[in-house]
Parts: sequence; C-alpha cells; structure tokens
Amino acid sequence: MPGPAPFFGATRPGLSLIFWIWRNNIADGAATGHWIGGQWMSTGDPGRSLNPATGAFLGAYVTAGTAEAEDAILAVRRAFEMTAWKSDRALRARVLYQIADAFDAHAEEMAELIAAENGKILPQARMESYSCASTFRYNAALARTRAGRADQRRRAVPDDPPAGGRCRGNRPLGTRRSP
Repeated sequence: MPGPAPFFGATRPGLSLIFWIWRNNIADGAATGHWIGGQWMSTGDPGRSLNPATGAFLGAYVTAGTAEAEDAILAVRRAFEMTAWKSDRALRARVLYQIADAFDAHAEEMAELIAAENGKILPQARMESYSCASTFRYNAALARTRAGRADQRRRAVPDDPPAGGRCRGNRPLGTRRSP
C-alpha cells in the first residue's frame, strides 16, 4: 500500500495520515505510535482498541508517559519558535482550513470508527464527527483576527485606552463599587 498523501506541502501527520495508519493497523495489527518532533515514537506500553459491544479488535496503539509528553512539548515549542507559525496568521488559518477539509472528507468513516470504538449509536457519532470541521473552520477564522495572533509580549500601553482618558477603572457611568 502506498504511503500517506502529502499534507501542507510535505508529508506531515495530517488527518489523511491518521486514516492511512488506522486502515493499515486493522490490516496488520501493528501498533500506532506517536508523531513527535518529525518522527514516529513507539515507546510505551501496548494497548488494544476493542469494540465494547462485540469485543472486535479495532486497532493497536502504544501509550505515552511523562517522558513522551515532555518530548512532545519541547518539539512543539521548538517548532513554534523556529517557524513562521507564531507570526503568520494566514499560515495558521490555511492549515486549520486544510484540517477541516480533511475532516469533511472522512466524516462518515470517522463516525463509524467513533461508534465502533465508543459503543455510541451512529447518529450521535455522526454529530460528533461532522462538527469537527466547523470547529476547525471557526478557529481558522479566529487565527486571521488580531485577537487570534500569538503575541507573548505584554504591552506597556494598552491598544485602546479607557474611555475618558486614563483612569483607575473603566466602568460604565451610573455604577458604583459594591461594599
């Protein structure tokens, strides 16, 4: 079987890769690892995903512990600091829109997996699966706004001074502090 399709200009762990791994897991029973720092990590205890209604094997995985979580956090921080992700709102929005499109393309398959793995009825699993894309689209739109910008600096002067000039608090007229 061919490898995963390129995602966002390079082979990255996108949703298409997740589905590719899941399909191959069912076929060969191999455990899915964790994508950390640009490589697959397979440390951790093995686990099996079973359908709670039938006991059927759905896939295998490896668990992650504190060390894997710390490695993932460091890898994310490095990627955040060393790429345009931090400052390029259009890039963040574009990636989130691509993820939303991938969820749309696999929504029914995802619903079937959710139903099988969690023992949910298919209509409820569909509701969860089909709502994923809209959540990513909402966050893509938010990423394009100024408020969605990753800005770690604390401003010495606020962007919008309080109404009426500088004052200790910005409260509407006619209110008072409660005793």
